Amino acid sequence: MAANSSARAKTLRTRPANAFGLYDSVPFTLIDVNRASKSELVQHLRITPEAADRIVALRRAQRISDLQQLRSVAGLPSRTFNRIRGRVLLAGDPRVHILDVTASDDYIFSDKPFALRVHFANPSDLEVAIVSVAVLWAGESFVVEQELTSEEVQQCHVDVRFDEERSLPVGPAEFHVALYSANGAQGSFQKTFCVLPSNPLSLSLSPAGATVTGTWSARGDYQDGSDTFLTECEIAIANGDTGMVSMSSRANWKFWDGGVGGTLVESGAFDWPGPVSVPERDIWRGSVQVTSPRGSGYTTGITAKRT
Repeated sequence: MAANSSARAKTLRTRPANAFGLYDSVPFTLIDVNRASKSELVQHLRITPEAADRIVALRRAQRISDLQQLRSVAGLPSRTFNRIRGRVLLAGDPRVHILDVTASDDYIFSDKPFALRVHFANPSDLEVAIVSVAVLWAGESFVVEQELTSEEVQQCHVDVRFDEERSLPVGPAEFHVALYSANGAQGSFQKTFCVLPSNPLSLSLSPAGATVTGTWSARGDYQDGSDTFLTECEIAIANGDTGMVSMSSRANWKFWDGGVGGTLVESGAFDWPGPVSVPERDIWRGSVQVTSPRGSGYTTGITAKRT
């Protein structure tokens, strides 16, 4: 069926599958200013050797347990101090710091067991007791909790295991990680992965911009100024394989009355503005806007329904 509607497509930027969330916690490192060598202080904090010498001299006189002690060090102007204040461990720090959350195999694959490695710093040798991970995804959210062994506390990392029953399908999954010590201290971290297909390519279609039915939906949204209907969709192709997958830039689209498999009301084709290549273990994303003027197959179907 010929189309009177016109489609406009564009490719979208995407984030790595193992660092998928735009608002995730930022991984960081910490250095113990009471134990680090002069060269470690210079390299990690990016300060001058002279400033590092003064920090070493200060801690010989007294343990550095307060940021104000560091602020008094000559050669650490306000700009430098503000940059390093979140990168140092102080004596007696009662907090548990989660530094990063990674997948034990770098990525998470659909319908397969996996483990998340939680990296943390424990400056006061607290008795870190429990790690808890709340998982938010397209299905029902759930929580996995696990006690830490003394070896895991000493190594400052713990692997949280998700068995086959808790494996996930393809798509984004958000993990809210909390680490608790015996005295009530808590560290928190948010990390999002795009679960990659195990089989090994997956295409998903989702709404992109309209709330026609009061919810996020892939339906035509009436544009009063132009007397047209605008249908916006986002397409994501996930590649779980170890090689790049290249596809034709030509794409076909169809509109049905009553959902996929219903009565075909209009169809057409468009070209992506560039080659469609999905890198290994990565995601390609694109969006398409279909504009349907009055008299098109789409609007004829809408009008017939309304009358």
